[in-house]
Amino acid sequence: MKKIYISLFPIILLANINVNDFKDINLDKKYDNKMKLLDKTNMKSKIGDFNNINISSNLDYSSNPNTVIQNNSINIGGINYTLGFDLLNKSVVNHKIGFSKTINEFLYNKFSEADINTLIDKKKLEIEKEKELEEQLLVYKKYILAQMEFNLSNNENLKYKKDLEILENAYKIGKMSKFDYDIAKNQINIQEAKSILDKENLEVIKLEIEEKNLKLDNIPSFNNIDLIKITNNDILNYVLSNDVLLQKLNIEKVKISKNHNFAMNVLPSITPSVGYDINKDSFNAGINITKNFEIFNDNDLEEIYKEAIEKEKNLEHTTNRLFAEYKNKYNKLKYNYLSNEVNVKNLTEELAIVNKKYEIGTEKFTKIIEKRIELIKAKINLEESKIDLLLFKNKVKRGVVDVKE
Repeated sequence: MKKIYISLFPIILLANINVNDFKDINLDKKYDNKMKLLDKTNMKSKIGDFNNINISSNLDYSSNPNTVIQNNSINIGGINYTLGFDLLNKSVVNHKIGFSKTINEFLYNKFSEADINTLIDKKKLEIEKEKELEEQLLVYKKYILAQMEFNLSNNENLKYKKDLEILENAYKIGKMSKFDYDIAKNQINIQEAKSILDKENLEVIKLEIEEKNLKLDNIPSFNNIDLIKITNNDILNYVLSNDVLLQKLNIEKVKISKNHNFAMNVLPSITPSVGYDINKDSFNAGINITKNFEIFNDNDLEEIYKEAIEKEKNLEHTTNRLFAEYKNKYNKLKYNYLSNEVNVKNLTEELAIVNKKYEIGTEKFTKIIEKRIELIKAKINLEESKIDLLLFKNKVKRGVVDVKE
């Protein structure tokens, strides 16, 4: 057992980066690429059909008169240019340029719609990235706690081996009954078996880390509880930069969607067109007006709009509620840490007292084992509450992000 303890101990030294400096380069690269793709999608939405260039060519044969006409055309953003040749007579028979565009799409703020959609998608990507980062940190947290539990149990087992020699001597000379000796020995055996389970659990988590393509040498340090400091203002900024911002963007999106729907679906579709026939030196213009009527309309946009306006009215109340919830969570995490800290201190003192009582013969050795087990659990709980507190503070500090950046 001692050999195992020594071989695992150096792993602790690998935690050489603080949690506030923790980064995953591959994760950053992955989401940077996704953000860039959103910017391209945004630009594509803004320029609309100017993003596509359509080139076509067709051949038409006629026996009377005997002709083979090749028409070539190019179209971009409503601009159409056509050039036709009579391949048999070697002459230009069609040479036109024209422009046609439905003006309804200019009756609402198309650019703002594209920007809002991009900002929402970017914020959702940030949330997705944050979730992945949290999952990584939670896996590392699980490993740190498992490692700590194994090391503490292993240290205790080294003590138990010495204690067992003392107990055997006490039993032999009659200072301990067989019943008390058997109970103490069985508890020691149970703790040794637990140490084996703790080692196996550590190996399982290690494999989980490898499976997720994470690295043991990237485990952050959670040693300094005062490393990250946050204030009420930090928590408020976190709420405003995440939950509230996303809600504001979605409200704005609904407003623009209503204008979009009115322009594109409620109003008649108005499409003016102009053209010039170069061959004939002739100018032409026209307008096409169409209106579609749905017999069954399942569009609930009006109801969604009313809900969005109601949310906008309650936005201040929502902000206050979310701020109170996050602040309450922070205070609970602080309370857990402080109470666990006091519990470890008290159990350490209690163990010292029980040891003294055992030395003078007023307490059984099994009580020492019980207190040692309690102290191990308390130390692990303290470490977990410290990590949870640091993770929350780090999340708040890391999460104040402007999606426009």
